[in-house]
Formats: sequence, structure tokens, C-alpha cells
Amino acid sequence: MPQPQLKNLLNKKYKQAIFGGLVVVLVIVLLVVSFPWLQLKFAEQLIEAGKYPQAEPILVSLTANKPHWTDAAYKLVICQLYQGKGREAAQTVLSLKNNEEIGDLELAIIFMDVAKHLLSSGNAEAALELAKRVGGQDQGKMLKVAVSEASFLIAKYSELPLALEAVDLALAHCEDSWQMNRKAFNLLLSKALEAPPDIGEPALDRALELYPNNIIAVTRKARILGDKKGPQAALEFLLEKEADLEDNLTPEYIAIKRTFLLRLAVEDPTADLTQYAKGMSPEMLAEIALQGLNYSWLHTMSGRQYYHLAPDDPQVAYRYGRNLFQLHLWDSSRDIFKHLEKIDPKYMDFKAVYAALDSHTRTNRQEFASGDAYDAIQISPDGRWLAWIQWREIPQEEILVSRLTLTDLTTPDSLPISLGNAILFLWSPNGKHLAYQTLTPTGSGNLHIMSVDTEQPRFTLPPEYDVFDFNWAGNNLMVQAQTEGQTVLLTLNAPAWTILDERVWELDSNVNHDYSWLSIKGNSLLVHRDKRKTRTFDLDNSLMSFTTWSPNGNLAIVTDVNGNNWIYNHSRGRITPVETPGSFAAWGKDEDIFWFLPLWDNLHVLVQLNSQGRIKKYLPYSFDAIYYDISITADGNTLAVMEDNKILILKR
Repeated sequence: MPQPQLKNLLNKKYKQAIFGGLVVVLVIVLLVVSFPWLQLKFAEQLIEAGKYPQAEPILVSLTANKPHWTDAAYKLVICQLYQGKGREAAQTVLSLKNNEEIGDLELAIIFMDVAKHLLSSGNAEAALELAKRVGGQDQGKMLKVAVSEASFLIAKYSELPLALEAVDLALAHCEDSWQMNRKAFNLLLSKALEAPPDIGEPALDRALELYPNNIIAVTRKARILGDKKGPQAALEFLLEKEADLEDNLTPEYIAIKRTFLLRLAVEDPTADLTQYAKGMSPEMLAEIALQGLNYSWLHTMSGRQYYHLAPDDPQVAYRYGRNLFQLHLWDSSRDIFKHLEKIDPKYMDFKAVYAALDSHTRTNRQEFASGDAYDAIQISPDGRWLAWIQWREIPQEEILVSRLTLTDLTTPDSLPISLGNAILFLWSPNGKHLAYQTLTPTGSGNLHIMSVDTEQPRFTLPPEYDVFDFNWAGNNLMVQAQTEGQTVLLTLNAPAWTILDERVWELDSNVNHDYSWLSIKGNSLLVHRDKRKTRTFDLDNSLMSFTTWSPNGNLAIVTDVNGNNWIYNHSRGRITPVETPGSFAAWGKDEDIFWFLPLWDNLHVLVQLNSQGRIKKYLPYSFDAIYYDISITADGNTLAVMEDNKILILKR
């Protein structure tokens, strides 16, 4: 029957339709359910193909719709990093931080990747901000380690002050261990040393919190303090640290401390430098003291504060004593040199020092005359008379005329005696006679002899003798003159001044009682003796000069071009070196020698030598320059010098 078959057919198609609909619904449901997973797989394929811009929006959508899908967020971070979107990746990481589904290790790895990318792309501040936000919440052990390591990395490749902030963050997220502290300290110190002081100081302070006694950090901090607050603040800081630094002092530390000590002494001459000397060796303190004393010398200061750093060091005491001498603090200077003598009796010639000090404290200094043009002053050997030449100008004739003046030093307010237009004059060794030469209008030389202790009239050599030179040999006067067309040597004897001897002569130097005179030729001293063989003494260096004969006519001082001196002894016929340093000043009695003994710099002390050139007496006279026209009595008690158009009389 056809109807039942049709019915069955309809039922079958109906069932098929229902089944097909169910299948479609199931497929649709399956597609709906599996679409995000397909999106993720599709995004993975795009990433593998390097199509990051196309994959990013898919992953952004997935992470927004499926926040618990950490895999999608992780791949989004990768995609953003490959595109250089570090800041976006950081935001993605922060979103993961709040996701309980992601593991501690996985999040730490993702964070490190993002932080490194930000740092390498020049976004250190963003990397640090990410580390702060990631580390600002509860975190697992691995994430804490990651935050710490990332912060150290940021500090390493960043400048201050960002590096300091990163180190602080790193230390806050790591265990308190010497390894981490040392790592942080090294980073901070290197940054602080490289940075300008105003920027580097906070990092340096933080480094000192970690290692308070690091010598490099302490030295740098002291330098900054010295520049900001002055040397005393720096020294106070070092003083606090030195208890733990004594065995670790570096040359730089020593140098900076020396600088601060010197600066403090200049800024505050009353400062006690010794309180800051702890831990410094005696050699170091002596070096600092000497440097400071030399500075004081150049700036006309005593340098007392430097001296007290090393008062028992001979060089320091010597330098300080000289500084006091320069300031005319004679008594204080004497005390220091006496202290030095106790320390090292052989350090120097202390008798010479005391003589120099005596010249300012125990020697009477009198200004005898001033204001005119004085020349060739000579005090008589007995100290009673002073003779000098005074030059005066005659405007009408436009010439200078000399006037020999004689004054009695033993009679107050005595009137000077004028002896006329003299060009040369000499006292006899006993001081009783003054021989002088004048010129006639025709230019001939006349010799006159004045006896100052008697009323004997002035003696004048007959005019037929044209005198051109003379010298004393004991109490005899040896006169070189011309007469009747020839040169003669006359020997005059006191007190009648009769001519004891007249002989034909040649022009030469001073003649002694033995009719001998000296000359030099190259490095040879020639001793000429009338009608006898010439003596020759050959020395190592070329000779420069020789003195007049000693008052008794036996000695002469010879000097070479190097300043070396010899004593020629005529009676013994030999020449010996003078071991005493210095130079000839004047003759004393008989064979005594007055000598300029060098003390320091240009300062000289007058001493008396014996005929062998050894010091027999120190005299209280000192000079800042050598006077070549010094005049002194035979006993050394009175001395006359010319200084700045003044005649000065010094008496001990």
C-alpha cells in the first residue's frame, strides 16, 4: 500500500533533518567553543612567520577576553618585544603579575626579557619603573631574584641618579649578604667617582653606608667635603674614620690630607694641626711641615702651626727658625735654634747662627751720616777716627770733586776735618797716621801724611815725586812714584817720614817689607821679589784676584774663578787652601783675617780667622750681601759700612 510507504519516507526524512540540525548546532557550538584556541594557533603561526604586527591584535583580543590564558599573554609579550614595543610589553607583564595562573619562574623569565629589552632600547627609566611595579606586590622567590638582578643591570648601564635608585631597589629585593652589598658598593663607587661631585655625592654616601671604611670612598668624600665646607670639615670627617684606616692609607689619601692641612693652616693660622695628625708617620708629618713652612717663608709668615706637626725633626726646626729670623723675631728664633742644637748638635754651625742673631740684638747700629754721595769709608784700626770721601758737584764746571773728611769718633759733636780733594787714602796699621793722595791742577799726585794723635804738622812728599800708588808695610809706607822720567819705590819711615830707601822700580801691586809683590797669570800665582827669583805656585783653576798684603806684610788671600780661596804665606813660601767657606772681608791685626762666612741664602756672618784660615772668633755682624768696602777695627769691635747713601757704624 502506497500510503504507509510515503509515511515511512516522510518520517525518515524528518529524522534526518532533525539529526542534521543537531549536527549543525553541535558544529556551531564546537566552533564557538574552539575559536579562541584557533585564534591562538593562528597567532602562533603568524609569529613563527615573523608577522608580528598581524599577530598582535589577535593576541590582544585573546588576553582581553581570556585573561586567564597566560600562554596568549606570554606570546603577546614576545610579539610586542619583537616590534620594539617595550612599554606595551611592560604593561602586559603587569597584567600577568595579577594572574594567579602564571607560575613564579615563568613570570620572572618574562619580566627579565622585557626589562632587558627596555634597557637595551634606551628606556632605562621605564625598565626601572617596571621593576618597581612588579616588585611592589607579593612575589615569589624567583621573581624577587629577577627584580634584583634587573635592577643591578639597570644600575650598571645607567647614569646617576637613576643608577642609585636602581641599586636601592636591587638591595630591597635580595637577601642581605656581603656578595650583594659588595656588588652594590662597587657599582655605586664607580658611578660616584665618574660623576661630578654634586651628582655623585648621594651615591658615595650610600656606598659608605655599605662599607664605611673603604679608603677610596672616604678619600673621595673628604675631597667633596673640603670643596663644599672647607678643609676643617674634611679633616674632621677623616678624623672620625682614621681609627679603622691606619693600616690602609693610600698615597691619594695622604696627598688629600696633606692638602687639607695646608689649606687649613692658610685659612686659619691659629688652627691646631696636630689633632689631625693621627695615623700619619713622622716622615709624612715632617714632609707636610716642611711644605707648609716653605709656603710660609714665601708669604712672610712664621708657619708656627706647621712646626708643631714635627718639632723634633731637624729640617723642620731649621726651617721654622729661619722663618722667625726673617720676621725679626730674634728671641723666638734663638729658642728654636737652641732646640735644634739639642736635637742634632752637628746639624749646622750654631755659633754662626747665634752671631747673626746677636747682630740684631746685641750690636749697636748707628746712622753716622746720610744724604750725600759718600765713598771709600775707612775706620782707623784703633777705632778712634773715621775717614771718608764725599763727592760734590761743581755745576759751573760740570765736574765732581772729592773731599776727604776726617771725624773723631771718640769725641761727641766733634767737627769734621776736611783734608781736601783726595783720591786715595790709607790708615797705618796702628791707626796713628793717615796717608792720602791729592792731585795738582796739572794732574800730578801729591802724597800727604797726617799724624792724628799728635800736633805734628802734616807731612807732604816733595813735589818732584809724582805719586801714583802707595801702601803700608808695617809702620813703613811704600810709595810708588815717578821722578826724573823713571819709576821709583820709596820707603818712608815714621815719624819723621824720611826716605829710608829709594830704588828704581816697575809699576806693580802692593809691596811688602821684603820688597815683594804678587801677580797672577792663568792658574799661577807669581811672587815677585826684587832682585831675586820669582816664585811660582800653580793651582788647578784660573786665578781671579788677590788681596793686599796683611798688615805685617806676610799673608795674602788668593781667589780662583770658582770662588776657592788660598792663603799665601810669604815667610814660609807656601800656599794652602782655606777650608772655611766664604770670602775675604778685611785684614785685622797683623795676620788676623776678617771673613764673610755664608749662613744661608745671601746671609753672611763676619768671623775672624787665624793665619791658617781657621775660625777663631764669631763676630756679631751679619749682612744680607757681601760688602766689598767694609772697614773694621783691628780688634773687630767697630765696623763701618756704606748702605743706601748712608754711613753706618756698628759696635759690639
